[in-house]
Amino acid sequence: MPSPSRTAPDPENRHAPTARDRRITLRELVQDLVDDGLITRSEHDAVLAGQGRQTTQLHPLAVIAEQRLKSAQPPHKLLDL
Repeated sequence: MPSPSRTAPDPENRHAPTARDRRITLRELVQDLVDDGLITRSEHDAVLAGQGRQTTQLHPLAVIAEQRLKSAQPPHKLLDL
């Protein structure tokens, strides 16, 4: 019997880590938001220009939430956590 640490992942567990799992970057996140029409290119640039040491310690979603941006699409809801 294989040890528990060497067993194959359960295919039914959708949250099991895979080789594709990785951390999202702030740059990727804001680009995806632009691509989806949720923020403007100028907001994208402002978020990236404003990133500093303080924001590198935060999750990219938290950085976006702290910016208090509103969706570019109606009804223009606040992009928060």
